Amino acid sequence: MIRSMTGFSRQIVEIASETVTIEIKSVNNRYLDIVVKMPDDFSFIEEEIKSVVRKSVKRGRIDIKLKWKNNLGSSGQEINKELLIHLVNQSRLVAEELNMDAPTNIDRLLLVNGVVTDKKVVIEENFIKESIISSLKTGLKEFNSMRFDEGQRLKEDIEYRLNVIRELLAGIKDSQNTVVEEYREKLGQRVSKLKTEGLEFDESRLLSEIALFAERCSITEEIVRLESHLIEFVKTVNTGDSVGRKLDFLLQEINREVNTIGSKANNYNIAKIVVDIKGEAEKIREQIQNIE
Repeated sequence: MIRSMTGFSRQIVEIASETVTIEIKSVNNRYLDIVVKMPDDFSFIEEEIKSVVRKSVKRGRIDIKLKWKNNLGSSGQEINKELLIHLVNQSRLVAEELNMDAPTNIDRLLLVNGVVTDKKVVIEENFIKESIISSLKTGLKEFNSMRFDEGQRLKEDIEYRLNVIRELLAGIKDSQNTVVEEYREKLGQRVSKLKTEGLEFDESRLLSEIALFAERCSITEEIVRLESHLIEFVKTVNTGDSVGRKLDFLLQEINREVNTIGSKANNYNIAKIVVDIKGEAEKIREQIQNIE
């Protein structure tokens, strides 16, 4: 089953006094690009995270964001006494040099960055890694489920438009049978007019001209190749692999055959149908840009 390249998942895991939120979201991208954002203290699990994601996702830009929240609240704060004492001593020295009274209120000093900090609970790295990776795998299942559901909707729309193209192609095949005959009639009318004006015309040349026209405007090969591409497109859509690039290539081939048909057919009805087919192909192209 095909998968969309867009998806989202959020998981929350408790690790000691920390609450960790893991967000996974993705957007379209030609290749696989994994971006992980997390606090520097936990960067040791970044490569492990990327390795797990690579096993589950083949294409797209994948953003993994880890947010950490300390649950200790105010009771989880502590004063850096060494830094506070240093600041008090420095303020006294400055006061003596300037012949001023040294400040006795330390409330403002407590606002200095680094004086009051959150307590850090020591957690083993292996425990952190196991908890994060386990939650990540759960998130990836939810993430992929969303991508599968979206992929199914894309598949249904693509198959509908492929059926429309087949119906339009049937109209081209019907019109193809009348192209040469219409040309024969028009050419015959011109020849008849020339004869009424007393001009002679070689009948064998007339037949040669009709045969040359029939060969020049023949679109049988293009129709056969187009039908083959449509069959292969359906097969590819129904495979379980990462098929976005192959579908894009097949659509290019479909467009190439349709353009050739339009340029060779030399018929108004066929030209009109070609425009309709190209319109449906463009809608398919927009859809497959989102397929992994």
